[in-house]
Amino acid sequence: MLYKCLIEDNLRDNADKIALRYHQYNYKYSDLHNFTMGLKESLSIKGIKKGDRVIIISKNSPMEVIAILATISLGVVFVPLPYDISEKRLDYVVKDCEPAAILVDEERYSQLDQGHYKQQVILLSDDVIPNTDGPYHREILDRDDLAYIIYTSGSTSQPKGVVACQRQVLFAAKAINEALKNTKEDILLCRIPLSFDYGLYQVLMSFMIGAELILIDEKELVQNIPYLLKKYNVTAFPVVPALINMLVKSKLLERIELPNLRYMSSTGDVLPTYIINKLDEIMPHVEVIPMYGLTECKRVSVMPYGDKEKKLEGSCGIPLPGTEVKLLNKKDGVGELAVMGPHVMCGYWGDIEETSKYYTYYNGRAMLKTGDLFKIDNEGYLYFVGRTKSFIKNNGYRVNVLELETILNSQEKVREVAVIGIENVDIGEEIVCILSVNDLIDKDSIIKESKKLLSGIKVKKYIVTKELLPKNSNGKINRKILKEQIKSK
Repeated sequence: MLYKCLIEDNLRDNADKIALRYHQYNYKYSDLHNFTMGLKESLSIKGIKKGDRVIIISKNSPMEVIAILATISLGVVFVPLPYDISEKRLDYVVKDCEPAAILVDEERYSQLDQGHYKQQVILLSDDVIPNTDGPYHREILDRDDLAYIIYTSGSTSQPKGVVACQRQVLFAAKAINEALKNTKEDILLCRIPLSFDYGLYQVLMSFMIGAELILIDEKELVQNIPYLLKKYNVTAFPVVPALINMLVKSKLLERIELPNLRYMSSTGDVLPTYIINKLDEIMPHVEVIPMYGLTECKRVSVMPYGDKEKKLEGSCGIPLPGTEVKLLNKKDGVGELAVMGPHVMCGYWGDIEETSKYYTYYNGRAMLKTGDLFKIDNEGYLYFVGRTKSFIKNNGYRVNVLELETILNSQEKVREVAVIGIENVDIGEEIVCILSVNDLIDKDSIIKESKKLLSGIKVKKYIVTKELLPKNSNGKINRKILKEQIKSK
């Protein structure tokens, strides 16, 4: 099903259209199909078959895209993993999903081929021979056949493998395309790792409508991005808040005209309203689209075009068509968001106990409990308040980490902020604020202003640094690493 929607339909209508660009390499839809069939045959010869799990570890590249398409055409369940995944975490995932093969690029191949994965590792090489011999065979799949497993970051525990089937992926990709008004005339630029569902869906969404995808590596320098947006006449730019925050505060977007850019979409964390205001000031023709979603159901809400007032109130949009939301255990208008819809995924791979914690049934429909706290206004707009675990308990008071970070991030000279709770037996948790700045000359004035902004809140310590804060593979600030660094000092 998926392969038909992503490639076969385009062979009929857009065979000679550019589907994928990567640096100097261009791939038409017909090229992608031919290379995919070449890799598919190679995998089949190695005994990989429908229903097997196959891990993919690669930097953003055409071969990673072709590997994903090849596994889809085989009916294989693909498992994309972060490129920098640790050996310990990889060991866990391998034991958990029992893959038939591990597809890796040359750099990771040299590491894994020497270890205990030797029999499973297959090199993703650029010299795959395209199959141009005409008729081909692909597996016929049912709507409920599995498509992929994406492992959540698991910052405080072992990662959990979220399972998605064909119909859930198709619904999500189609519904998001419609909400963003994507068409085959669009050109999307993706810097997000394809192991992150936000990155993966840029591939799925663009190919589903016959659009063009510009793929760049997640290590691409931030200062190069405006140039690439202009060079390729990009119309759609998916971002995470950390990236757009750097682009805005560095003033990089103010130095170049981007007349073709139609929208920036944002998810993965809250997009601060001052960033939305600044983007509107420097690029009034560009629609800024906050969204909310999670791997367990892909996308929940998208901000409709033109609703600037709601954006500036902090909303992340309205539910996708066909999606129903409700608040559980509501108090003072705030409750845990629960989601129902065709894109609520199947649960966690091989983990009935964990699945039962978050997935349940309501009026005969599958319902996901997100673990995130929300408000919903009278018009159905969603407002993220915090995560059930994103509060610091300080002297008996619950301190909202998101609120503090938003306040501190409003300072012009501050690039990034993280607020961390450090355990203390007497008061619960001590509040530590880490601020990344461009220049330490202003350190004292930044701390003074931060104290003023957080007047009344007992912050144990302010740490000001010129270094960018550590990120996980999804581009989010890695608070676990920061906490460990603070504790070690």
